[in-house]
Amino acid sequence: MFAQAFLNGGTYGDRRILSPASVHEMTRNQLAANCGTGVTRTWEASSWGIGWDVKGGKARHNSGSLTSPRTFGHTGSSGSMLWVDPERALICIMIGTRLAESGWVQPRRAVFSNAVMASICD
Repeated sequence: MFAQAFLNGGTYGDRRILSPASVHEMTRNQLAANCGTGVTRTWEASSWGIGWDVKGGKARHNSGSLTSPRTFGHTGSSGSMLWVDPERALICIMIGTRLAESGWVQPRRAVFSNAVMASICD
């Protein structure tokens, strides 16, 4: 219901959960263009809204390679994941039970997401 409220511009059913402005600010990249560059290390492009991981131009993302750049989401430490692709009005939820430190979680989130997208998109 919470993710659907973001697709609906902040409402669910006949109730307003968030203002449209809050939804916009929470789901757009809030980081400066050079945020991923450090003194000794350059990181992958970073895109973060307020509380959400925004796909943006990231080469690798938990939502896979088939979702739109506007996709936003959040992950949990034991493999869970939620993402929303506003361009396709799609919500994806995956529940997992493996610790992220196991190395199992990260690549499988993207593989799962690509399978979901491939099954519904032409």
